[in-house]
Amino acid sequence: MNGKRWVWTAGAIVSVGVVGLVMAGPASAATTKVEITTPSGYGLVQNRYGTNCSYEVAGTVDDYSADAETVTITAKPPTGAVKTLYGPQKPAAGTVTGTWKPTVRGSWTITAAQGTSTKSVTVQVGTGTQLPPFILGGGCLITAP
Repeated sequence: MNGKRWVWTAGAIVSVGVVGLVMAGPASAATTKVEITTPSGYGLVQNRYGTNCSYEVAGTVDDYSADAETVTITAKPPTGAVKTLYGPQKPAAGTVTGTWKPTVRGSWTITAAQGTSTKSVTVQVGTGTQLPPFILGGGCLITAP
């Protein structure tokens, strides 16, 4: 009789384990990084980006499968409306990019989001002038903080 009890107990434990595996859904998507990949700028003010200059922004996500949630990259200025730089769109690869061209000075927040997962970076923007490609590779000259 103890042998039958052991078989029933083992069967119950295996059943509970299988049900747990079946009920577990896929892991949720995660935004792993957001960054501005273009150098900030040149001038007397360091670590600033410039108004009227173009920068590439990259968002990295860990789910770019056919079932992946959409990705959005946004830029929030110190005042005014949030600007969408990319998406919402399903990612074709782990990194998506958009172009950011700040229009006002101050503190900007760049955010990448996939589903409910977000990553943000806050940067400072001063007065800038986009240089032609033959001068410093077309970088940005920052003339005022």
